[in-house]
Amino acid sequence: YNNPKVYSNFSAKVLQTLYPNLTMASWGKEIRTAPFQHEVKLTTPSGTEFKSFAKTSKFNKDLYNDWVADSLKVDLIVETWPNGIGRLNSSCQTSYKVENVDAMKIPQVGDDFTSKQDHSKWAIAFEKEKPWVCIGDINRAVSISSIDLYIILVVTKLILLFYKI
Repeated sequence: YNNPKVYSNFSAKVLQTLYPNLTMASWGKEIRTAPFQHEVKLTTPSGTEFKSFAKTSKFNKDLYNDWVADSLKVDLIVETWPNGIGRLNSSCQTSYKVENVDAMKIPQVGDDFTSKQDHSKWAIAFEKEKPWVCIGDINRAVSISSIDLYIILVVTKLILLFYKI
């Protein structure tokens, strides 16, 4: 669901058989028919759960508001870089709210740290019973809807300690 721009590639026939989707991506074959998004649950050997959300440019919606919040069944607060073209506003019109973070208090920095100073992209669930932390490469902006991007989500209380609501 991410369409990499591969300069050069080689894959043995046995690997092409084992990993046909990876092979197709390495050949520059893009997904041209729906669905234009893909969600998969991943679990580490130690039992930590992850979810991966990936979309093609044809998904053409806000990843957080139109998909992630509803899939996880949680309200989200989202911090992405607001300096791009067509920043999306916080949304409260759907089943689950998606609110933008504009500033954070970070005692180590001494002052408010605004999202205009920060190029990271993350989101956390409002509900402490569902401790999702999302880390990815997607800004909430109209201009981003036409790009192939992804986010990884993890359920772990350890990471959530660093993101206090």
